Amino acid sequence: MEDTEYEPTDEEYYFAQPRHLKEDCGNVTGMSTILRVVSVVRHNYHRIKLAQGRQKNGNGPDAMYFPKASDMSLLVYDCELEKAAHQISKRCHNENNLDFRNVGSNSATYHFRSTINDSDIIKMIDSFFNTSTQSRPLINLTPTENDTPMIPFLQMAVAYTTRIGCAYTVCNSSFSSPFVLFVCQYGEPHVRINTPIYTAGQNCSTCSTNTCVANALCNRTLHEIFI
Repeated sequence: MEDTEYEPTDEEYYFAQPRHLKEDCGNVTGMSTILRVVSVVRHNYHRIKLAQGRQKNGNGPDAMYFPKASDMSLLVYDCELEKAAHQISKRCHNENNLDFRNVGSNSATYHFRSTINDSDIIKMIDSFFNTSTQSRPLINLTPTENDTPMIPFLQMAVAYTTRIGCAYTVCNSSFSSPFVLFVCQYGEPHVRINTPIYTAGQNCSTCSTNTCVANALCNRTLHEIFI
């Protein structure tokens, strides 16, 4: 497969939009509706890319692509998971000490300027996913302790995870300039050692009837995804 940057089609963008996101999660966490939308759409963008066999597995010029996924789920946004992410971000400690005994969230930091915008969110989510290309390849889609460096990617790639919530805190420190701690909390199931992250096969071949989204993701939450 040619090594080019993948961009989803207009149809894929359309069907990845979180049309279930009608509830108001409030403003306690600092997340606006647009930041929530960007968070879940960017995750689904990467899951579509992975499910369609367009994501590199490992680093180096000879890295192969992940196989297509038969069972990758559409993610929907969850206000309770956003609250859980906010509890982590308020600690103002980068929690991303990668360890398979402590999974379920991803976090990233960056120096605070004046606002948090959608491009900042996209860059941080991309940094999670791109850990798949920064170390050894994942063997047989099944994590081992040797795959610890790619835990952020693995948490984004678990097929039967269906919910996500994200939040951030602007942290002040006497030792450094203000920084943002951005956290995404994922619903169960989380990544596990010796458990494949998904099943290889034809896209959506394990979806229930009429639940395939963008020819790549299964809508297992049965949310209304059309306006």
